[in-house]
Amino acid sequence: MDEEHHTHRYLPIDAENEIRVLKLEPGAFPDPLVATLLHRQMKIDPENLDVDYACVSYCWGKNENFRWLSCDGQRFRITAVVDTMLRHLRKPTKARSLWIDAICINQNDEDEKAKQVASMGEIYHTANKVHVWLGPETGTDEVPAAFAYLKQCILNPEEFPGTTVIPVSMAFQLSSFFSRAWFTRRWVLQEVALAHAATV
Repeated sequence: MDEEHHTHRYLPIDAENEIRVLKLEPGAFPDPLVATLLHRQMKIDPENLDVDYACVSYCWGKNENFRWLSCDGQRFRITAVVDTMLRHLRKPTKARSLWIDAICINQNDEDEKAKQVASMGEIYHTANKVHVWLGPETGTDEVPAAFAYLKQCILNPEEFPGTTVIPVSMAFQLSSFFSRAWFTRRWVLQEVALAHAATV
């Protein structure tokens, strides 16, 4: 995101010791997205509910079909992927605090970006939760079907010996599920492994 393409201006942070957290205001799905960027110390006491935040693990998507977020009273350009993700994560009656790299890191400041990326392990580990965003529903049932099948494999491994033949219909659903862009990212293992809790 080049700076000339949006009107939002970041306030500087101590990139080695601070992070920005997006406070996403409540609203219905079609309502305009409204948020504020708050500065927090990198090392946060997880017992302090006032500074709890959740990280979002997702795939950026293509830099096209942009949308607008109202951030700090200014226009901030976001991708269609981030727009849809925020609408699904937004609560109807209560604000929520999220750490989303595309927004919380000034992508035009190479020094800040390098320092924040180097600290991502700590950022994800400190978060009270990690939301895994696989993308919007596709109109098929591969996600619930894949989850149900994988859950059975984990809970009842004796029912699935190494020679088990997966039904064609389930093989197709699993293939569709694991073909989602999130599974192609290099960072996902770290993001989920460091989470205190993760939801999909």
